[in-house]
Amino acid sequence: MFYRNRASAANNIPHTFQLGYVYELPFGGGKRWATTGVAKALLGDWQFNGLFSAYQGRQYTLSASGAALNMPGNAQTPDQVKPSVDTLGKVADDGTWFDTTAFARPTGVRFGTVGRNTMRGPGVVNTDLSLFRTFKLTERLNLQFRGESFNLSNTPHFANPNGNANSSSFGKITSTQSAADAIGRSREMRFGLRLGF
Repeated sequence: MFYRNRASAANNIPHTFQLGYVYELPFGGGKRWATTGVAKALLGDWQFNGLFSAYQGRQYTLSASGAALNMPGNAQTPDQVKPSVDTLGKVADDGTWFDTTAFARPTGVRFGTVGRNTMRGPGVVNTDLSLFRTFKLTERLNLQFRGESFNLSNTPHFANPNGNANSSSFGKITSTQSAADAIGRSREMRFGLRLGF
């Protein structure tokens, strides 16, 4: 039996992988190398920190013009005319994200056959990396230098494609994720000092 209005939530992301790591470089006092002199002063007490994330895209619903429905306040979806929808994976002027010929605009006074949240947008791969060094000022006082990079590789995180079957850009991805989304931003670099006591 077909349930047109049953679907998982739009924020359902079933496959997520995250790897966090911290690596203290083996240089400086009490370490394996560069334990004295200039080498210790330059190379000692550095630490790498990172976070790698990869996950599937978010779900979204296709839409179509509801003019023929004559039911104000109701959303219309297209008809799916192929048994499966191929993901082509193209972005912007290269083409469409999915096979748009798998859908047709509905005709007559009826709802289209496509259900809610049946499509999934592009996934995200992201790497954040930071480099810290702590300087001991006194027994109880230290100063930490921090250099941080978010989205180190400046990999674009694409938004969902246009899901309106009546649009000339149906199936096309024309933007990246919103800047309000923490993983939607382009590369950012930040430098700072932290005083600990």
